[in-house]
Amino acid sequence: MNDTALVSITSQGQITIPAKFREKLNFKPGSMIVAKMESEKLTFTKSNDIFQRLGVHKKSAIKGKNFDEILEIEEAAQADSVFEKFKKPTSKINNGE
Repeated sequence: MNDTALVSITSQGQITIPAKFREKLNFKPGSMIVAKMESEKLTFTKSNDIFQRLGVHKKSAIKGKNFDEILEIEEAAQADSVFEKFKKPTSKINNGE
């Protein structure tokens, strides 16, 4: 999607993501997004919110952690989730099969 919109910044530094973008990206109230700044460019990307998918209370799970720590926690949780989904029973290995 190559679309542009002019948005304003409030006195508290908040911006509103235009409805057409929120709808296209399925952003709902409370959605987590990643803000990234490169040179003079600011981008927002949909977050892989593993805490929400696993039912972990996000506020306690990320309280006091910086972005890199949160990302590391999410990546480890995703790896654990994939491992659990695709692991094979070990009974065949233990029986010498």
